[in-house]
Amino acid sequence: PAFAPGDGRTAFANESTPRLLMAGALLLLCRFRPLVEVGTRAAQWAATPQAGILGVPLLWAVRRTAFRHFCGGESLEECIDAASHLAASRVRCIVDWSIEEDE
Repeated sequence: PAFAPGDGRTAFANESTPRLLMAGALLLLCRFRPLVEVGTRAAQWAATPQAGILGVPLLWAVRRTAFRHFCGGESLEECIDAASHLAASRVRCIVDWSIEEDE
């Protein structure tokens, strides 16, 4: 059968309850624009040399929450694993390579 966007049972069948709860909480928090803006600025600061060791825990948290939800991985191999996991639920994806840069 083809993928049906309205069929949550099939689309999310291979996801654990904790992962679904984390995704739901993350998306709920993303509804608050000021929180997203502060979080974005904090993550950008944490990735700079000026942050030093103070940025490490923040980047750790970002990688395990927002990054894990919105990105397939940091390497092609990680993206292939993510795409394979989605394919098991008949969800197809498009790999888009991007490099974040200052405007």
